[in-house]
Amino acid sequence: MNYLQLCQRLHLYLRSGTGETPGSLPSSVLSQAGELLQITTHIAQAWEDIQREYPDWLWMQAEGTVETVAGTQDYSFTPTDTFTLSSLTSSSTIATGTTPTPHRFIEGQSVTIAGATPSGYNGTFQVFNLTASTFDYTIGSVLSSPATGTITAASTRSADRLLPWYARNDREPYLLAYTTATGVTDEQPIYFREPGEFLGYYDRGAYVSQGRPVYYTYQPGRVLSVFPLPDKAYTIRYRYRQKIATLTKDASVPAMPSEYHIAIVLRAMQYMSTADRNSGKFTSAIQQYQKVWDDLILHQRPRIPWSY
Repeated sequence: MNYLQLCQRLHLYLRSGTGETPGSLPSSVLSQAGELLQITTHIAQAWEDIQREYPDWLWMQAEGTVETVAGTQDYSFTPTDTFTLSSLTSSSTIATGTTPTPHRFIEGQSVTIAGATPSGYNGTFQVFNLTASTFDYTIGSVLSSPATGTITAASTRSADRLLPWYARNDREPYLLAYTTATGVTDEQPIYFREPGEFLGYYDRGAYVSQGRPVYYTYQPGRVLSVFPLPDKAYTIRYRYRQKIATLTKDASVPAMPSEYHIAIVLRAMQYMSTADRNSGKFTSAIQQYQKVWDDLILHQRPRIPWSY
């Protein structure tokens, strides 16, 4: 369900409003007031709260790489993706790009389009109306469609925090790294050290040697530090959690698996019914939500949790 459909489902469950057909409103998530504003607000809030509930939801995980430079210890992990678009079309001043694989963009993210003819398609734009492999953005004028050329869409993913892998038995978190010139056949783990230990030992004096990275730490500001200082280019492969996504447009679709979208509605229904906790609607929302929530946790959290 998209944002508008989620709101309409909540309207159906509430069965509220004199003379209204349950499930028929709102007609748009924009410019609402009164109870319809409450519905749109609570749906958006419920989606954000579900994302915040656990740091390791599977649908919020992605993978990126960073390449080291000889003699450099600190790296910012800001994953960048570039897609060659399957198509780029437009209707009026709304352009629609299609990627050959899921893009993982989030609502409002900046994406740079290049290589398109007419040139009015090119530039950096905020995307909306996302599906797994399509996105919309607003162009400055009506252009011929479809666009031609080898068209690319590049974006820096919205990374929130680093997620490590774990060793089989000792649960020591690690990332994976290989010599860039050799490739993944050379891949080996590099192990996590607490920031206090790392910054007080592995970053000073005679200990700042050069070689293949063995340890890493994660610093504020999404900075990855490694030891020893790399002696050449290594590619570090990591997992990360994407930033919290928001719902802003009618067609905005939550990134979680669609079979669990009803959890957003049921959670929002609890928010709407909080003022009357003795109501049947509140009790029903709690009971139905718990069933969906238990299944969501079972299927969308890793079997081995992580922490730090």
